[in-house]
Formats: sequence, C-alpha cells, structure tokens
Amino acid sequence: MSSQPFASLISNDQLLHSMPNVALALFLLHERYQSSKWKPYIDVLPTHFNTPLYFDSDQLNRLKSSTALCDILLHIQRIARQYCYLHNLLKGQVSLSKLSENFSYDTYRWAVSVVSTRQNNILNNNGVAQLALIPVMDFLNHQFGQECIHYDLNLKQIECKTMNDVNKNEQIFMFYGKRTNAEYLIHNGFVPEQPNTNDTYLLKLALPKTDKAFEEKRQLLERYGIETSDKFILFVDNELFNPAIFIFIKIFLMNLDDVSNTLSKNMTMDEFFNIYTLDQDNDVRTFLKTRIQLLIRSLNLTCLTNNDFIDYLLMSEHNILASALKKLELPF
Repeated sequence: MSSQPFASLISNDQLLHSMPNVALALFLLHERYQSSKWKPYIDVLPTHFNTPLYFDSDQLNRLKSSTALCDILLHIQRIARQYCYLHNLLKGQVSLSKLSENFSYDTYRWAVSVVSTRQNNILNNNGVAQLALIPVMDFLNHQFGQECIHYDLNLKQIECKTMNDVNKNEQIFMFYGKRTNAEYLIHNGFVPEQPNTNDTYLLKLALPKTDKAFEEKRQLLERYGIETSDKFILFVDNELFNPAIFIFIKIFLMNLDDVSNTLSKNMTMDEFFNIYTLDQDNDVRTFLKTRIQLLIRSLNLTCLTNNDFIDYLLMSEHNILASALKKLELPF
C-alpha cells in the first residue's frame, strides 16, 4: 500500500494489521479521496450493493424465519463496531485529513462491500498471500464450476481460465468458490438461482434451562462434545444425518434416572449411539420430524412473491429441510 502516513497507520494499529480486509477497505477510501492512479478503476465501481449492509427493516423482517438471520445481524453489528473504532482512530490523523473528513458509515459500508464482493488473494514480493482488488477480473460474475484462478509465481501475475469455450460477445464467468447460499448473500450480495451442492442448513436445537435434569444432561452432552444450545448441519446431498443430532435429541428426551444411569456407564459416542440404535428410535425420529415440519411451515413459500435473492435463500432452506424430512419418512 502506498502513502507513508497510511502505511504507518496500518503498521501501528493492531486491528488494521491483523485484519487485511479492513485495511484494504480503508485504503480504498484513502485512494478514493485523493488524486490516485486508481481513480479510473474506483470511478467505475458500483455505488450500491445488495449485501445485507444495505438491507432495510422490511428485508430483514422477511428473513426472520431464516437460519441465516443471526449471522446476518452479527455481520451488520461487526461492521458497525469496526466503523466506530475506525472513526475514533482517524480523528487524530492530521496527515490523513481527507480520509477522516469523508469517513462515514455510508462510505465505510460501501468500501467493505467492494472488498467483500471483489477481493482476491495474490502473493506479494515476499511470497506472502495478501488481499487485493484486481481491475477487470473482479467484474466477472459467478457461475458454478471449478476453481479457475491461478497465481503464476514466475510471471507474478494472476490468471483466470474460462471454464468452457467462449464465443464473441458472450459473457465470461468465474466460480466464486465453495460457499453456502447464506455465505453468498452475506459476502457477495446475491444467492445463486442454480442448485448449490455446497449449501447447508444450520439446525438449531437447545436444551431448556428449566429442565429438572439440565445439569446432568449438560454433563452428558459435554462428554460427546455437544453444547446445550448447538447447531447441526444439514447438507443438500448427504443421505445420512450427523449422529450428533440423534444423540442430542435422545438426551433431550431422557428423564433424570436415564441420564444419571447413562452418565455412570461412561460410554463412548459410538457406544451410546449403537446401544440405543438412535437412527431407528421412533421417539427421536418423531421429535426431529416435528421440528423440521415446524421450520418448513415457518418459511411459508406462498409468501415468496418478490423473486429476489431473499426468496432464493428461503427456497433453498425449504428444499434442504424438505429433503431431510423425506429421509426421515423412509423406512429404517
């Protein structure tokens, strides 16, 4: 990064030094408000993004039944905290007065969105990976396929190979990487319309603290590396459930005597699962089916009339849940 005052700011601040994405966003703003050689590039960057940082209350409200809402709100909160920190940091930077004068939440969320939707890893002169914005290449849209970005160490250049033959006047695409649909929305500002084989659903299950056997159940869950409030991944194509889901539900349904008895036996996770044949336990399967049915009902596909990224996300979550429910309804 050029500019000695800015370089000093980076090297002397722990947050900027340890978070290259934040440093790159701030550097983008630094270049935006001075006579930079990157001005032609900066001038053609989008002025508005579809990332959650730009969502209004109505859009967030539409996500209230989505498992992604918690991560989206945490992301917004994280960026707001970064802004407050950087706002105070820049106050005393006389040599960076233009950056300080133009620094606002709106300009910062713009810079964060530019970096989030366009960042790439390259190697610096010391062979260390660093984040960078690459003009032209970062305007390529996403298409599912194989990784097509390669950094040539000898030529010190980044190469992007097309995934298929491209004819004149046809758009060139690149694969943005293996991400869930929620991650695409948070970091890239879109949700793919095409099926995403890397998509997942985070099933949240929690043990009520009012449970009379809460402490005993907590100890048993802890033995198997499970929290009293935990998230379990449901995959798009995986035919099998994570055994931890069945173990959590079995312990959830146990009475105090059963939990105490199981604690005293000191069984391994596999032994616990096999002794109770949890994947064939009707009570466990019924509990999980009921839970999934409630989640499907809360998504309410009949209300999805906007045909936008939020609708695509909710539909993809619905599809994963429907697939999981179908698996549970199959005979043992």
